[in-house]
This record gives sequence, C-alpha cells and structure tokens, in this order.
Amino acid sequence: MDDPNVHPVLGYRVKRRLRARRLNVAFGPIADLFAPAVPIATAIGRIPYGLDGMDYGTVTTLPWGVVYLNPASYGPFQDVPRHPDEFYELAGDFVIAAILIRLRGRLREGGLVLLYLVLFSIFRLRQGQRSAGRVGTEDAQWTALAILAVAGP
Repeated sequence: MDDPNVHPVLGYRVKRRLRARRLNVAFGPIADLFAPAVPIATAIGRIPYGLDGMDYGTVTTLPWGVVYLNPASYGPFQDVPRHPDEFYELAGDFVIAAILIRLRGRLREGGLVLLYLVLFSIFRLRQGQRSAGRVGTEDAQWTALAILAVAGP
C-alpha cells in the first residue's frame, strides 16, 4: 500500500532547501527549526485516516483492535478486529517529535532534520514489517530505505 505521508517528507526537504537557497539563508538552522513540527503535523493528519479506516491493519485478537461497522468507511465492512495502524503511526510521530524537541540545540546544524528522517525511516520500516510481515513489501518501506541511505550515518 502506498503511504501518502511518505512523499511529503521528501517534498518538505526539497522545498525548504530551495527556499533557503533563494533567500541566501543557511538550510540547516531553518530545517532544524521546523523538524519537530513535521511529525506533529503528520500525527494530526493521521487522525481522519484512522477514523475513516483508510489504512487499516491486519486482523488482530488484541483488545484494542478496531472494527469498521460503517459501510461508508474505507475499512473492510466485516466484524473482524484489525490493528489500528494509523493510531500506532500517530503515537510514533508524537514520540519522534518529543525526541526532536528534547534534542533541539544539542546537535550540529542540520542534525535535527537528519535525525527526524532517520527516526521516521526506522519507524516506517518497523511499522511496515509488523503489518506486512517482512521488509520491502510496501512502497513506504522502499522509500524509508532510500531515506535511510541518504540521511543515515
């Protein structure tokens, strides 16, 4: 399944770099300034996805499984509990934001945005692995691997 939240991450980085170059401003401090806002905004954007069943998870027997009963939802209209993948991702985004806020000012210039990209990629790989069962089965996982290759240590 193609994750609509992966592509804005790349677009964010390209757009900010072009704007900084045009204004003759260093990219690192600007990117670090906005780095914590990106996962927070992404987390807020995941709320309607979870409520509408747009990216439902695999079948589960856990007590917090979600059942989509509304035939107008994007989720499968079955009486089968599924993992609330979007809410897992919402929680992961807030954890990433908390880490970035905590480390603000402690990393070298541009380090905060690179850390965001690395943490986001690792989380996407793990989330995709949990839902698909192995690495590399979703477009989002391939994108996460590419981001890790560029932004990682």
